[in-house]
Amino acid sequence: MLAGPGTPPVARLQELGVARVSLGSGPMRATMALMRDMAEEFREGGTYTRMLGNTIPYAEVNKLMH
Repeated sequence: MLAGPGTPPVARLQELGVARVSLGSGPMRATMALMRDMAEEFREGGTYTRMLGNTIPYAEVNKLMH
């Protein structure tokens, strides 16, 4: 099943017999929206505050890649 906003929680889907849940392109599209917002802020105001939001620390990214 392709999940997204409004989809029941995984536990409920399991009760209904769903064996596989996919997020599809949702995570990438969310990432692209953040990139767009960051670029607009930088282009229009020369600031970078959008990078202060929900970001993953560099050390955590490094750990994930090892």
